[in-house]
Amino acid sequence: MRQHLVFALLLLGGAAGADGPRTLRVLATTDLHGHLEESALLGGYLAIERREHPGGVLLVDGGDLFTGTLESDLGEGAGVIRAMNALGYDAAAVGNHDFDFGPVGPNAIPHAAGDDPRGALKARIGEARFPLLTANVVEADGKPLAGTRRFVVLTVDHVKVGVVGGTTESTPSTTMLPNLAGLRILPLAPAIAAAADEARRAGAKVVIVTVHAGGECPRRAQPLTDAKPGDLVGCQDDSEVFKLARALAPEHKVDAIFGGHTHKPLMAVVGGIPVAQADARGLAYSALELELDTKSGAPTGKFRLELPVELHADQPFHGQKVAPDAKVASAIAADLARAVSLRAEPVGVRLDGKLWRSYGAESPMGNLLAEIVRAHTATDVAVLNGGGLRADLPAGELRYGALFETLPFANHLATMQLRGADFRRILQHNFEGPGGILSLAGVTVDARCANHALDVKITLASGKALGDDDPLSIGTSDFLALGGDDFSHLPAHAPPRIDDAGPTLRDVVGAAFKKRGSIRADDPSLFDPAHPRIKLPGPRPIRCP
Repeated sequence: MRQHLVFALLLLGGAAGADGPRTLRVLATTDLHGHLEESALLGGYLAIERREHPGGVLLVDGGDLFTGTLESDLGEGAGVIRAMNALGYDAAAVGNHDFDFGPVGPNAIPHAAGDDPRGALKARIGEARFPLLTANVVEADGKPLAGTRRFVVLTVDHVKVGVVGGTTESTPSTTMLPNLAGLRILPLAPAIAAAADEARRAGAKVVIVTVHAGGECPRRAQPLTDAKPGDLVGCQDDSEVFKLARALAPEHKVDAIFGGHTHKPLMAVVGGIPVAQADARGLAYSALELELDTKSGAPTGKFRLELPVELHADQPFHGQKVAPDAKVASAIAADLARAVSLRAEPVGVRLDGKLWRSYGAESPMGNLLAEIVRAHTATDVAVLNGGGLRADLPAGELRYGALFETLPFANHLATMQLRGADFRRILQHNFEGPGGILSLAGVTVDARCANHALDVKITLASGKALGDDDPLSIGTSDFLALGGDDFSHLPAHAPPRIDDAGPTLRDVVGAAFKKRGSIRADDPSLFDPAHPRIKLPGPRPIRCP
């Protein structure tokens, strides 16, 4: 008991004297997605952290730095790098959405022979004063992704600390596939393990993983420690970050893992390894204290994984007033100002109530946007992915900034021809999977378990049941048409027609909204829980007994 009390005092007090153990404090953010509005406030928190733990703080990020806001996207992420440079990040993982911008310029995917599919990402890497890391996304010849490293070894308070990066294996189906041309996505755990071994051979006494892969657990009420590691009751046991931790735990390849991608706060201890994930959009950060041996610098096995630190402008932190960091504010002032006027532009529609979306279930926003796509493409059916809708639309006069944050990706519309059987297979895979729901227009779907399998019946707007051999024209986004999300499981079919010279999905939706003039968020024609467009036998993912 006394030993743990002494360690707790050390954690609160920072590094110990020459005769006692010292601590390494690791702070981690993730999934910023271009949200710069809290960056200066984060800088204020970091200033307090660094004063309390001089020389002993390591700051990392779990990826998906860019896509999501006007402040970021108007400069293809340059403002995010300016903010992170000013904040003093030590390393960041590469996330799946960090490939979204494609070539430098307005096109989200290569159009001409000379277009570099990762031109914008390379430009941001060149501007960063910290390394971007991924051990499992490699060039065709096996070398690290151009501009990135598999790991880096940093000296923190005279201790060599290895930081290994990784990227979700789902990247080919969660970003624009053409931007991954010439790359290979390796299995995550073996790539991380190999990089961790190499970092230790390079002298690292501590190895930390920052990885764009995550999970979900119930929120904790208390910190976790080596003495009180908690349990995993209610956690998403098969999540990517838990699988990674379990693969690394037997040989204790790493000392901590910081995740991302799922936008869920997470604290857990898996196989003795502390695993943490902060909330998204720059609203919080994870904090871990590792006790280190005074002489060797190696971890002693004692740790304290704290509750996520949530940012609040009007609340003290550790008894101190948090002052926004002037250096950070200055670094991004031009990016914020550049977006102000565009953000405030009226779209030309009034929303009577919040138009909400749902990642995993049918929603009025998903249905409405699918209807708009179907009308614009003049197709039998329209399909949109739940992951493409990133924010609810607020009640009142709609402004462009809110529309942008709902549809931040520069997707264009596409049309494709499928057989009824292929479309049924897409829906079945979506219903049986944990990813975003597919929003539909032009059909109703009744899925039921029969003979231990999911039977999906599809009825067209005409009232006709869709047969397996019936031809079907589909309007969708270029992301899905090129193999994103559930469309990656399509068999070979005729190439889609992508309207890359036309307006973006966002602009099509904005024009349709303006034409309507007003929208009732509770309009039952958009979503009626008693008569949904998609009837399922239970919550997704569906498992038929």
